[in-house]
Amino acid sequence: MDLVLEKRAAPKENYKLLVWIISCIFRSVFSHFDKSDSYTIANFDAGMSQQWGSEYVEELRALLEKTIDVAIE
Repeated sequence: MDLVLEKRAAPKENYKLLVWIISCIFRSVFSHFDKSDSYTIANFDAGMSQQWGSEYVEELRALLEKTIDVAIE
């Protein structure tokens, strides 16, 4: 994805779609962890939870930031 973003190799609409997808992922996971929200992800086990906190959040945040930068050019 970094190469695609660096080369601006996709149509702008694709970047906007990617921003939406990443935002939905964040929203779903945050709702899963919110005890006052009844939404849960059935197969979000302890291992996935640990990876989310230690790895995925930062990777998706960085990808989201780069994608937004390209999308608003």
